[in-house]
Amino acid sequence: MYKTCGTLSLYNENELAQIKSILEDVSKDRLLSLIYELSELANTIKWSTQKQIVFEAGIIKLCTNVTGLEDRIKALEDKMENKNVPRQTGRRGRRPLQI
Repeated sequence: MYKTCGTLSLYNENELAQIKSILEDVSKDRLLSLIYELSELANTIKWSTQKQIVFEAGIIKLCTNVTGLEDRIKALEDKMENKNVPRQTGRRGRRPLQI
């Protein structure tokens, strides 16, 4: 919303600066995924008898998914750099077909 109209009357200048920095670091797909997951969490909370526990567990799950993926990607990048993995080729020296 901020990217399209450039203003949000709900937020002060500090909050707008934080929103801008988040927009630079997070992809549109990730934001849409978070909105979808938060919507599912809201529906789960609606029918739960222990709303606070479900909410806290859901937020922790959302936060750990991001850091877990970042750690896995970093570990894979480090392995590839350290091993100097050559590019794989298919038969007769051609690159494999990408699907």
